[in-house]
Amino acid sequence: MKKVLIKVKSVKELCEAKYKVGDSWEIKNNVFIPENFCMHAFYVLYPWIQTLRMGGEVPWNINGEIEVPCIDKDNMVIFSLKCEW
Repeated sequence: MKKVLIKVKSVKELCEAKYKVGDSWEIKNNVFIPENFCMHAFYVLYPWIQTLRMGGEVPWNINGEIEVPCIDKDNMVIFSLKCEW
């Protein structure tokens, strides 16, 4: 099974989960929420993680990487998702 790398690309204001640009996590094998990961952000990322793991494509894919925002519009974190074979 493919693995997906999650990386924080940007943070607007103050993230409640205390994420900083450059923070990263790796999803491999079974998909579980990484330790200390914001469950609200994971809820948004999960469908895209699964799409990438199964070989799917999305229109805004740039060099195998997609960007997905969290749901907190006031303190938004932009995540990068990239699948590795």
